[in-house]
Amino acid sequence: MFKTRIYRNLRLRWIQKRGTANAFRRILALSKGIHFHDTPTFLSMHAILLFSFDTLYCLVSLGPGDSEIEELASKIEKQLENRIPVTKNIRVTFLRTCRMIADHEDCPNSMIPERCLLAIREDVQAKVDARMQAKSHFRKFLNYLGFLDEMATMLEVLNRGVQRVDDTDDDFFHYQDFSFYHTRLVSRWPWMRNPTAVSAMIMLLFYIFTPVWFCHIVPDRDVCPDGTGLSYGGWLTALYFASTTMSTVGYGDVTVQKDAPGYIFVGVVYMIVALLVAVTAFSAAAENAFSVFGDFNERIISFFTGDILEGTLLHQQMRKIKIVKLTDILFQFTILNVIGMFLARFFVRYYDTSETDWNWMMTFYWAVQTTTTIGYGDLDMPFDFRWFQVIYLTVGTYFVGNALGKLANLKQELDETRSLYAWKRRIVSKGMIMDMNTNDDIVDQYEFLVSSLLALGKISSNDVGPIMDRFRTLAGTKGYIQISDQLEEDEFETKEDPDGCKLEHTPSPEGQ
Repeated sequence: MFKTRIYRNLRLRWIQKRGTANAFRRILALSKGIHFHDTPTFLSMHAILLFSFDTLYCLVSLGPGDSEIEELASKIEKQLENRIPVTKNIRVTFLRTCRMIADHEDCPNSMIPERCLLAIREDVQAKVDARMQAKSHFRKFLNYLGFLDEMATMLEVLNRGVQRVDDTDDDFFHYQDFSFYHTRLVSRWPWMRNPTAVSAMIMLLFYIFTPVWFCHIVPDRDVCPDGTGLSYGGWLTALYFASTTMSTVGYGDVTVQKDAPGYIFVGVVYMIVALLVAVTAFSAAAENAFSVFGDFNERIISFFTGDILEGTLLHQQMRKIKIVKLTDILFQFTILNVIGMFLARFFVRYYDTSETDWNWMMTFYWAVQTTTTIGYGDLDMPFDFRWFQVIYLTVGTYFVGNALGKLANLKQELDETRSLYAWKRRIVSKGMIMDMNTNDDIVDQYEFLVSSLLALGKISSNDVGPIMDRFRTLAGTKGYIQISDQLEEDEFETKEDPDGCKLEHTPSPEGQ
């Protein structure tokens, strides 16, 4: 009786990681005054505890990537990477079906019995098999275009769910957790799944909408003039107006009519729409790491900055980062303006009237005010030059956004470099142990990881707080989580069905 109580208390101390020295003092305190007739058993218990304390703080393997934390991180990353792409319709149908069964079986809303999951899969499998026999060429054509076969995808999700239940040896399927950690939402339309394609499509629609609106729906002879002498003059001017508005260059040579309040109101709405299109398009392009020069700049930066090695002075490393980043921006700016200068000279020379007299310096002046989106509007430009400006204005606007983003991130990158430099140079000392450990003189891998993430600025106490609040909720008074904390099947009664789990409504995504 006494030995059982002592072992339970010691095991609890070990799980709570009180530290070897503190726990050993508790061992002696708890065992003081108690006579053990079975001495070998008592010594064996102490030997097991000492071994447990030793393995608690030591890595299982000293090889790179073999620690428990690295294995856990790798496992979670692979799980997130291998999530099944589903449309919103598939996820809603899946969750709705599981929730309906949970209500029917008097289960909590987050789980259903395994037998019900198997029943759903069998039903969907039968529908997929029946459709396979039909051999629809139209469905094959849609799949070729990239549309998801929602019924087949639903079957894939259910198969993954059954595999998950088998792997965890659980009697219940936790469908809400599964929905988030094993599926990911994608658009129903294939062309909406790529941020760059989305931004290109938005801009294309904007360019198509502008001449249609100002030339046909609400005719505006300032934006879509008739007297250019060219059959394409009205549409070209409208496209040029779209570029100058969306890029915020605004030369001022093409504006909306101001003869009536209605035209002015249309102009105000159009400016707001153009700004929203620009923000949406360029944000999507930036999120997809779209760059005119691809990953070439990143490789160049990594080559020159390199890693922060021991012996490298911090100010040298930070100076190198500043030089490379600013050189990268200057390089893109120079290339963009040189291209603009040569093409502008081409249009001025071969499509020019006697009105324009641009030398090389004037061409450079035009290129800079365009790429910086300043657009003074003080230059006379050839009409056919607008063909080039439609594209060049858009590229120039992207460059400005990209350059401003890099300048804004420069300070953050310098701060991260400074923190990483100090972190890499830190050696084992009493000060380091005091900063990283919680209640003993040993720093284990978990304490080292959390304290390092905090020191490097990857996380903050505001991130740790909600996570630990959730842990305390799940762990309760024990201070740890174990498999027995899971809701057992005998804690509630499920409605037993002689036919298994009867489905009142079979899961079938709409349109299938």
